[in-house]
Amino acid sequence: MGDAMDRKASGGQVPPDPLGGIGIAEFGAALRAGRTSAEAATRAYLARIAAVEPRIGCFLHVAQDAALASARAMDALLRAGTDLGPLMGVPVAVKDLFFVDGMPTRAGSDIDVSDLVGTEAGMVRRLRRLGAVIIGKTRQSEFAFAANLRKDAPWNPWDARTKRMAGTSSGGSAVAMASRFAAFTLGSDAGGSVRQPAALGGVVGYKATVGFLPTDGALALSSTFDSIGTFHACVADAALALSALRDEPPIAPRAPRGLRLGLDRRFALDTASPGVAARFAAALEALQREGVELVPMSTPGVEEIPRMAGQLVPAEMVAFYGADRLRANRALIDPVAWERIAPGLEASAHDYLRLVALHRDLVRRGIAAMEGLDGWVMPTVPEFAQPVADFPTVERVHQWNGRVNDATRLANYLGQCGISLPLPSDEPGALPAGLQVVCAPGADRALLAIGMAIEQVIGPGDAPDLSGFA
Repeated sequence: MGDAMDRKASGGQVPPDPLGGIGIAEFGAALRAGRTSAEAATRAYLARIAAVEPRIGCFLHVAQDAALASARAMDALLRAGTDLGPLMGVPVAVKDLFFVDGMPTRAGSDIDVSDLVGTEAGMVRRLRRLGAVIIGKTRQSEFAFAANLRKDAPWNPWDARTKRMAGTSSGGSAVAMASRFAAFTLGSDAGGSVRQPAALGGVVGYKATVGFLPTDGALALSSTFDSIGTFHACVADAALALSALRDEPPIAPRAPRGLRLGLDRRFALDTASPGVAARFAAALEALQREGVELVPMSTPGVEEIPRMAGQLVPAEMVAFYGADRLRANRALIDPVAWERIAPGLEASAHDYLRLVALHRDLVRRGIAAMEGLDGWVMPTVPEFAQPVADFPTVERVHQWNGRVNDATRLANYLGQCGISLPLPSDEPGALPAGLQVVCAPGADRALLAIGMAIEQVIGPGDAPDLSGFA
């Protein structure tokens, strides 16, 4: 699990979230005013992890000693008058596939991938330069592919009695954020791996445009689609983190009035469960009352989702890990992951180049469809998190993966950036659902400005009650 941790029983009490009720900006103000410290915040998160992580299981490695040393160093720098910016002293958890000095990288797999691990990831180096405290590494599905059958997934913290789907492949980072084990968490997204688990976990999940943030120093799934993603308690935290990571001015929220958002009712709503559709419709009504215009549209590229997901992504995954390695270790690979990998083992160079050209055409079609719109809106996932026990076979897991991923995958295949916001519910203890907004490639700052406008109307998400896990 990493550095030694105090795992004494908490008697059902979970230590409070050190950022409970405030955002990263407010935490930074308190830090600089001396009302708290980076060490105090880090210790509080470590205490929460110790209390409930044994059941939730979202961490691969908890770097207690290293995180506390880093936090104390940030406090000392602040006392000496050195301020590294708005992420200074902010505890962050990082997905398994990113290389972090002194921490394991396993790709969620039992296969030895140590020869592929290189220098520390660019995103991690940026976080360190900005003074963030790396608290540990989170679990992922094998090779960042679909939900696994044999690999034990994290426990969705919204139901302590029934283990439910937590999402893939950044599900560990989403669960860590939902559980408030860090101020924010880092993931990656090649087909919805940030937005899908964000929706199932009731947190904000932002997926950057490919290349908007660095992906070097990480195990790859798809060189075409891999993009950075982050999980947050609110959109303002996502905006603050992005502007800091890119060394850009702060992002101001848009006013809801005047926003023009495309809505494809056939693609967005026809397949949604009644509960998700009702909450999504209620959110749209609230946005319309505030002056948001919903523009009917037809989403391009829907028919190409199977080819991108089933052929292009596996081909690039096999190219990274190596066909010989994968074939030699087939017995160690989760059967769901193997079925996703298998088409890539047979892909020809000719077929691959045709798929890359198709992707470029899809990006052009997506940009054209955005003309005159600020973004598109749809449910992030058409279902609430289902019990893991309902998916005991490869076929059932594939059915789940196919049903819940189309809305997020398409944004990747069209080259867009996207964000999932928690949908409100008046029902106590209701499972989370998400509202997804996508924008044109490179319009990430505009996306987060729109996300803040929407959040001001529908409200931020809640945190689950973890007392049942303690």
